[in-house]
Amino acid sequence: MSILKKFLSFLKVKYARNSPKSCKKSYIQPEEIEIALKEREASLRCAQEIANLGSWDWDYQRNKLIFSDEMYRIFGMNKENFQGSIQYIVLTLIHPDYRILVSGVLRKITELGIMEAIEFKIMKLTGEERWIRANGALVYDDENRKKIIGTVQDVTEWKEAEIALQDNLKFLQTLIDTIPNPIFYKDINGVYKYSNTAHLEYLNLKREDVIGHNIYDILPKEMAEEHYKVDAELLKNKDKMVYDTKLKYADDELHDVIFTKAAFTNQEGQTKGIVGVIIDITERKKAEKSINRLLQLKEAMLEINHAILEINSINELFALVLKKVVTLMKNADLACVLVLDEEDNLKIAACTGYDEQKSKDYRIKLKDSFIWQKTKGEFEKTVVINDVQEILKEKFPSILENTEGIEVQSSMSAPIIIDGELYGLVNVDSHQKNVYDQRDLEMMEYMRNQIEIAVSKHKLYEQTIYLSRYDKLTNVYNRRYFEEVFDMYMKRATRYKECFLVVVFDLNGLKFVNDTYGHLAGDLFIKTFAKTINDNIRASDLFARYGGDEFIGVFFEVDLQVLVNKFEGLIEKFIHDPIVFGDNKIICSFSYGIADFPNEGKNYKELVKIADERMYIYKDKIKKRMKDQK
Repeated sequence: MSILKKFLSFLKVKYARNSPKSCKKSYIQPEEIEIALKEREASLRCAQEIANLGSWDWDYQRNKLIFSDEMYRIFGMNKENFQGSIQYIVLTLIHPDYRILVSGVLRKITELGIMEAIEFKIMKLTGEERWIRANGALVYDDENRKKIIGTVQDVTEWKEAEIALQDNLKFLQTLIDTIPNPIFYKDINGVYKYSNTAHLEYLNLKREDVIGHNIYDILPKEMAEEHYKVDAELLKNKDKMVYDTKLKYADDELHDVIFTKAAFTNQEGQTKGIVGVIIDITERKKAEKSINRLLQLKEAMLEINHAILEINSINELFALVLKKVVTLMKNADLACVLVLDEEDNLKIAACTGYDEQKSKDYRIKLKDSFIWQKTKGEFEKTVVINDVQEILKEKFPSILENTEGIEVQSSMSAPIIIDGELYGLVNVDSHQKNVYDQRDLEMMEYMRNQIEIAVSKHKLYEQTIYLSRYDKLTNVYNRRYFEEVFDMYMKRATRYKECFLVVVFDLNGLKFVNDTYGHLAGDLFIKTFAKTINDNIRASDLFARYGGDEFIGVFFEVDLQVLVNKFEGLIEKFIHDPIVFGDNKIICSFSYGIADFPNEGKNYKELVKIADERMYIYKDKIKKRMKDQK
């Protein structure tokens, strides 16, 4: 007899035993029962195959186990070889990891008559592993003996899908917790349902302080209101929103952040909550500000470098530098450039905010400066001085007055070092305490380096200009530059009908001096002559070294005889005031010739030729005079 037949027969007897007598006679109809049993058994077998479901019957008192055909298929057993023992099933087919679980359930059945639905793994004889869901119930047979009947279903595909889903969920959980950006999810009531590790760390809160709470529990009311309004709009429009705001970070400081939020909807289109991601852009904004300042600084330094060619003095360069420094250093109220002189005094070359008139007379010893006091004289880079007033109280009774009425509290002092030597300082002062940070220091260091380059370039430019215009030995114009300037003067004189005198000079006896006393004596001879002539002409006149021992000059608005008298007087002066070279006295002597523009020549060559011829005539007169004296 099949399990189903036994089960139905059992139910029939049980029902008859417990039913009223009026019902017994009509119930016992064998032919009807047989037909019903066959129909139900066929339906049950079909349902079992479709549901991958098998049934079992266990008489645990006699240790008798009966399986349906579907049970054999599920367990991968041969019906003819089945021993019918529960121990065989446990030891042979139950996966080792689940034998304790199954054995415990069996004990619970036999002792308490209670069976719970369980899921476990089996191992078919082929080695294939499958997931099983088992259930059962306690019944009594026609002899009133306890039996367990139940079902077993192969749920491998479901279980694997469930495990895969759990693994995916766990993977997603781990993945989201690994993401460095704070991520959160809250329901339509604004209650946090999920918060990843980064979000908790950002807020410096524990999970229990966030999950189950709303934004008002976490943030100050004013900030919470802002987020609440955004969330309400998102939930209403089922939209996405990106916005910048401030958020209190774990360090208790307000950070700049970008919120990206989106309303979450289910398959029916119902809004279930809001998912959000936070990106901290504090450092990015600081970097942007630094980059903008550096770009401005770069432009300022380029402007300074371009201006070098147009600036007439180093002080003009310093004034331009200070203008840019004060513009770029947002917290700077006052600034000045101090240049070190030969006596180790710092003198103000340019300033902004300070009294300009008083700054011209301001002097301070290097050892009395802020930077010296702060570094004990060992300074190679910018120094931040946040205790200016304390230094003033201890070291100085007063400081240079400023026109802004500002009491300096903080200062940055940057040394300008040229060719390894201290050239001067750039000071930037503020009325605020502890106002300069690391970025200001880095910026000032960059500016200091650029200022050093600018000063070096300007000095090089001045030197280049000087060498292109002046004779190095005598410090008067060289021939090339003299001719350029002469051309401009002559064009102007022609246009305005002006007159001038061209004079050619030649030193007498330079070869004798070089041969007798050496070239150093010859150089002194040349320099003495050039300095004497240059000191005795007007600023509007021109004087240049023409080459070797020859010089040339242009003299404006002067009478010919007056000029001759001046030169003759200088010749007499040289005779009475000789050059002292060692133990020797050398008389500086020269010859000269004069040409008149425009009466004697209309251009440079004509005038020089005439003056040169007259100079040689003068030289011959001197030679003849000296010969006659002998």
